[in-house]
Amino acid sequence: MSAQPADTGPAPQAEPTIRSVRAALPAEHRAAFIEHIDNTALHLIGKVLADWDARARALASPAMLAMAQRIADERAGRSNPPATASDAEIRAIAPSLRP
Repeated sequence: MSAQPADTGPAPQAEPTIRSVRAALPAEHRAAFIEHIDNTALHLIGKVLADWDARARALASPAMLAMAQRIADERAGRSNPPATASDAEIRAIAPSLRP
């Protein structure tokens, strides 16, 4: 019998580097990234790098960009927020949702 676990989970992702994040960012965001890195204390570099890595991944996702635009439009009053159920409607359907 092997001592190795059967399920090791998802493959680990490589740690982001300044170079990998800079390459993943759209050109219009690179200068702000480099300025942020240049002005960050050494003990905070890892957090700043992780934040910018998440931003680069979001900017690479069309679905995330569409969602961000929809939210910005709703907040600015340029579009209507999605329809939501009233309290009375929720109370009316709640009993049917219980097991």
